[in-house]
Amino acid sequence: MRPYHYQSLTTMHSLYLTLGLLLVSLGGSLGCTCAREHPQTQFCNSQFVVEAKVLAKKPGNNQFGQEVKYIVEVLKDYKNSYRPIRGKIEIFTSGSSASCGAFFQLNQKYIISGSTTRGVKFTSSCSWNRLVTTLTSYQSKALRNGIYRNNCGCEIEDCTFRRECPAASKRRCVIPDNSDSRCYYNNNVCTRSRRGCSWDTLACRQPTSYAQGK
Repeated sequence: MRPYHYQSLTTMHSLYLTLGLLLVSLGGSLGCTCAREHPQTQFCNSQFVVEAKVLAKKPGNNQFGQEVKYIVEVLKDYKNSYRPIRGKIEIFTSGSSASCGAFFQLNQKYIISGSTTRGVKFTSSCSWNRLVTTLTSYQSKALRNGIYRNNCGCEIEDCTFRRECPAASKRRCVIPDNSDSRCYYNNNVCTRSRRGCSWDTLACRQPTSYAQGK
């Protein structure tokens, strides 16, 4: 029975190894796909959001398998007001765009967001990473004045190009279908008041019924 048991384990191991290699191959061929999300949603879902100057790019090879490490100088921490991140820090990412690796130009200032695991900071091309010079004036104000940070209790549903969409409510703002979604992304925030969540401005021609909610 033992030889048979050993042979079975060996066969199973070979099967799992083949399956694993197949999944890796498929992942590389499919490339990186990111969900479309409003900057406010990306901000709120991130564990850190900083404005930083990129100082250096080095090999990563950390315990989590991230191949690239960026050394950055944090200029402003927009997410953590009680224990803000300061000084030089390391941020890890994948070395391949196919696996959602982020890329930053040296000596440039970025808004960089991501997650933290065991004290190690990670980011990806799906995170809200933007050159500071490409931010709209509204986005800069939303960061600077804490508008994103103070309204993380509100959800945003992007219904652009979707046939079915949940209705706006006291906890949810909706980007309606056939609307200029760029306006909502670049020049609007879902804010909370006593009446619930609603769009900050009517600049994107948001119907009043959405603003009132349910």
